[in-house]
Amino acid sequence: MAKKKSSRKRTSARRKKTGSNRWLIAILIILVLIPVSYGLYLYWQQEHSRPEREQTEPTEITETTETTETTGGKQETPQRPPATQPDTKPSPTPATKPGRGDRQPENAAPAAGKGMAAGKGMAAGKGMALYVPNSKELEIPRMLSPRKEQLIRHLGYVVSYNPDKKVPNWVAYELTRQETQGKSKRSDRFVADPSVRGPIATNADYTRSGYDKGHMAPAADMKWNSQAMKESFYFSNMCPQHPQLNRRGWKNLEEKIRDWAIADSAVIVICGPIYGQQTKTIGKGKVAVPQRFFKVVLSPFAKPMRAIGFLFNNQQALEPLSTYAVSVDSIERLTQMDFFAPLPDSIENKIEAEEDYFKWAS
Repeated sequence: MAKKKSSRKRTSARRKKTGSNRWLIAILIILVLIPVSYGLYLYWQQEHSRPEREQTEPTEITETTETTETTGGKQETPQRPPATQPDTKPSPTPATKPGRGDRQPENAAPAAGKGMAAGKGMAAGKGMALYVPNSKELEIPRMLSPRKEQLIRHLGYVVSYNPDKKVPNWVAYELTRQETQGKSKRSDRFVADPSVRGPIATNADYTRSGYDKGHMAPAADMKWNSQAMKESFYFSNMCPQHPQLNRRGWKNLEEKIRDWAIADSAVIVICGPIYGQQTKTIGKGKVAVPQRFFKVVLSPFAKPMRAIGFLFNNQQALEPLSTYAVSVDSIERLTQMDFFAPLPDSIENKIEAEEDYFKWAS
């Protein structure tokens, strides 16, 4: 009996010891697994977070904005006059129209160095003339008062289009001697300007309105290129104009300007409408009818350089052109635009104060 009790005690002791050993082993396994598991967790987290970091790293994006000119088919190669004196035979090597702003007046000196053009009104050093900007710079007037505009550069002219009035604020172009000799035929097809964003006039707006579709940049000045001729009939280049202004005084001035371009090698022309306090409209599109029209002309190749302005009421114009001649300064005050602003002050102030029509070639 005593032996049985002793055997039971030993068995129970072994069981307790075995159980304790098992718990100890389990605890040791757990203690080993904890750092191993934590290490595996860290490794897994590192591996899975790497793509996210790669995806979220900033990427440099370069945007390229390209300005394109409207083209409608095969373009001819327009002729450009050289920068010569009016009585000098033109160079036989023509330049193309897209390079029209690369020439400078003969009495202008090149910039003193890269990025060192003499500033407006800045006297040049000894033996240097004042820097005079190129034609592309001179075509764009500075707006002195706010107005809606969309600037569009076509092959033959640049227009500041006003979507509220459905007419241009102004139209500018350079006319050279060689461009007056073009042979492209007038299309007489008035169409919407495909570059215009928003509303624009239509033929229906002008029908039975009592007003002509008056060109700002004349079709006859665009006969050097068929594409330029086509674009001259865009409604962005039109204003409602009294028939006896469009066909008489305005047309006479256009013809006279062509004579000046031939005589002086090239001229720069800026023209547009002027409105009063009350603005009349025509058609369902409510196209604004100007009260007056202005035109300013710069002859940058003449010696000395000269400029003149013209002002017409939007009515019959039968008087001689000298009747409508005014100074560029006076038109600047009416339009709140600064014309030929890139010119040095010493030149601009002088030529814009003049209004003597008879100083110009007849």
